Amino acid sequence: MKKIVLRPASVAPSGKAYRIDYAAVLNAQQYQAVMHDKGPALVLAGAGTGKTRTLTYRVARLVEDGVDPSSILLLTFTRKAATEMLRRASQLLDGRCEKVAGGTFHAFAFRVLKAYGVASSEQRKASSEQRTASSEQRAANSEQRVANSRRCIRLLISRMQRTS
Repeated sequence: MKKIVLRPASVAPSGKAYRIDYAAVLNAQQYQAVMHDKGPALVLAGAGTGKTRTLTYRVARLVEDGVDPSSILLLTFTRKAATEMLRRASQLLDGRCEKVAGGTFHAFAFRVLKAYGVASSEQRKASSEQRTASSEQRAANSEQRVANSRRCIRLLISRMQRTS
């Protein structure tokens, strides 16, 4: 049998009631970042300051406020941190946080490029051919510059010989 413990909801200064008492479990700066509700937030902090904890609780607070979890994107630099944040967020609330999208910046960028970038092999081949053509053109231009330089040097030498 599953044990269920009922607790009174904590009330934030805004008057909203939450299942998690954010003020009790976070320090002042973490609480400020979690409760920020005027658009996206960028959290900058040093090692060991609780960034993962802060972002995890922010996700939980957004979900408690009714934000659709599938519209939340949680990105970080390492796979370990990304996995840990998503796992912690899922543990804080019910299963809704499992729908949060997350991963590393690089993995997310790769998915976006794969979905919306150069899609077909024909397009990739055409792009490759354009690069080859432009490199051949650069080589021809370079050869032309060398030939022009040689002509200028010969002209200078002939003029110097005439004046001496």
